[in-house]
Amino acid sequence: MAEYVDDEAVADEAARCPVPALFLHGSEDPRPADGARSLAGIVPHARFTSVAGAGHLPWVEHPDVVHREIVDFLSAKP
Repeated sequence: MAEYVDDEAVADEAARCPVPALFLHGSEDPRPADGARSLAGIVPHARFTSVAGAGHLPWVEHPDVVHREIVDFLSAKP
């Protein structure tokens, strides 16, 4: 049985997340990017990046782009 998750409670917890987070989403993913984009806007040290031309598996479809995004994110000054 699935447990109910209160969106406001999730947002409150996300807003207190001290860990930097990178949200990557394929621009051609059939699932909407709204959730990931919204969460990235709540987490204090987060970034949302759309991977152009990628579907549901951007790390498989465009590994060089994903690698570059990860390295750039990890290299960024806080």
